[in-house]
Amino acid sequence: MGLAARVADLGKTYGTGESTVTALDGVSVGIRRGQFTAIMGPSGSGKSTLMHMMAGLDAPTAGRVWIGDTEITGLRDGELTVLRRRRVGFVFQAFNLVPTLDVRGNITLPFELDGRRPTAGEQARIDALIDQLGIGDRLTHRPHQLSGGQQQRVAIARALATAPDLVFADEPTGALDSRTSREVLAILADASSRHGQSIAMVTHDPIAASHADRVLFLGDGRLVADKPRQTPEQISAHMLSAEAPDGAGAFPYAAGAAPTAGASSAAPTAGGAGHPFAAASSVRAGEPDATSSGAAAPPAAAVPSAGTAHPAAGTVTMTASSGVATPAGMPTFPAPTGPAPSRGGVA
Repeated sequence: MGLAARVADLGKTYGTGESTVTALDGVSVGIRRGQFTAIMGPSGSGKSTLMHMMAGLDAPTAGRVWIGDTEITGLRDGELTVLRRRRVGFVFQAFNLVPTLDVRGNITLPFELDGRRPTAGEQARIDALIDQLGIGDRLTHRPHQLSGGQQQRVAIARALATAPDLVFADEPTGALDSRTSREVLAILADASSRHGQSIAMVTHDPIAASHADRVLFLGDGRLVADKPRQTPEQISAHMLSAEAPDGAGAFPYAAGAAPTAGASSAAPTAGGAGHPFAAASSVRAGEPDATSSGAAAPPAAAVPSAGTAHPAAGTVTMTASSGVATPAGMPTFPAPTGPAPSRGGVA
């Protein structure tokens, strides 16, 4: 199959001395040709940094980077600019269209920057992309005249117009609604499966990542799992386990089988408790408690009225107004009554 891009022993640090931050730590991985690869990880895991290194947008502190068979590690800025223009496509969350150009001008911008017009074959490819993406009736419109979904379709057409070795998509659905997100992901998946386009997508969304043929998981600047196509539930389980306080940022499923679809995604914590992000019970007094045997929750103790003695020293009572444990001897206050203040003013 070959590789569209790869890195070897890649490292990236920022700052010096005690303020040094390690963004990537000895990462070695390749993006396979013709595959749709998702790169996942919690915030600060290094996923965006890895994309920037692979695309030649930033220089590594250590290691080597290739686009196809071309090593780009030591290339000068001008050489990197030409390589990115001709061999790499980009799709960003914020679309990054040129506001003064119409749709056609934005799609053909890479050719303009390269000082040439598209060849007959390239123009045929562009026309096919315009038709496939359904933007043929918007070619003379400026970006501000388009919806978010239409702008992202233009950005995808621009990224694919030059038939690049690899397309990098950085959170391509982050600014879109759910329906438009599904359409954009379907377009990217189709470009890979039908046309053999290599795509690397950075995302935090398990549903978006589930469209990919392969999912790479990063944690603390290292590659911790490399999985074939995953369900959203499996991807969520990986992500939740990475955030667990007792997991120290590790993915417990990296060495074994990932949980199947439908399995609970709450990672166990030390002592057998559920995941700390599991929803807390919101049972009200007198209502059945779904998390226990089904018995009704006992009613909260009444707030003592004026002149009523408080419990003996050393005991704790639960107030009905706030649900906060109050030491004996400390006065409690009922919840405020009357109409709530109106928005933007004082009642």
